[in-house]
Amino acid sequence: MSKKDQYFDELLQSLHLFIDESFSLKSDESGSSFPDSCVVSQDIIGDYTAISGISCSNDTAIKISAKYSGIDIGECEEIFDEILSDFLNLHNGRFVVELSNNFNTECSLSPPTFRGEAHSSIGWRTVHVRSYDSDFGVISFFLAETE
Repeated sequence: MSKKDQYFDELLQSLHLFIDESFSLKSDESGSSFPDSCVVSQDIIGDYTAISGISCSNDTAIKISAKYSGIDIGECEEIFDEILSDFLNLHNGRFVVELSNNFNTECSLSPPTFRGEAHSSIGWRTVHVRSYDSDFGVISFFLAETE
């Protein structure tokens, strides 16, 4: 199994485990650019390097953040950015531990960045985007890696 496939397999498990069982794969695409509506992204650094991120509407972000955190967050953008970054960091942390255990690949995570701050380093990578349908709306996750 490729690292990309492992990342997305574990992502669906994380969505089901930490947010809701209603998530199902809607589409799987590859290309050379990030979604324009990137909410949060995070670099995976080390023996395996990639940039991961989340893209969704504000309404979907509010609903998913409220479910994940268990609190009513209203429409405060800073709060749902932080909550989504916590979920991404949690998932990415689980992923790098699996890389270490299964592939003897050592990695670390950079601090999350918000609303497109990290897109300048994407040009030479392949971007894999998987979108998921849920009771909360559609959310897309991307993983930009060298091939």
